[in-house]
Amino acid sequence: MSAESRSTLKGHFNTGDKPTEAQFANLIDSGLNLTDGGTVAGIAIFSSHITASGNISASGTIIANSFQSTVGEELDLTSDATIDINAVIVDIDASDNITLDAADDIALTTSTADGLITLHSAHTAGQAILIDANANAGSILDIDAGILDIDVQG
Repeated sequence: MSAESRSTLKGHFNTGDKPTEAQFANLIDSGLNLTDGGTVAGIAIFSSHITASGNISASGTIIANSFQSTVGEELDLTSDATIDINAVIVDIDASDNITLDAADDIALTTSTADGLITLHSAHTAGQAILIDANANAGSILDIDAGILDIDVQG
């Protein structure tokens, strides 16, 4: 038995038709059976929520307006290769800390002549920004600037 298109299936069930056993079997095999599994060919549009208790995988692109974790849960993007984010603007907001950890280098780079990197702290007392390059007595903090302008108030 095989899956058939809707128009073909409808052609077997017109007034006065006597569908065969094979045509009935094709009708059943052409629908998605959530118990037996199956493949949806083409685009499937769901007008409500999809809930899965296991993994959801795709061999192509997943397009969504939002990815969210449940309340209090961690949202993980995990890969054994590169995670590449391409966007006009990347805006990361957190109600608490943001931590970047890397086993190797972390680079902040702008690619245009007017690109600016800003480290700004709204901290009002005590240590506001720390540059710690003292992992070893031989560690070097290298500041390479055309003009070095340092302003202090205290």
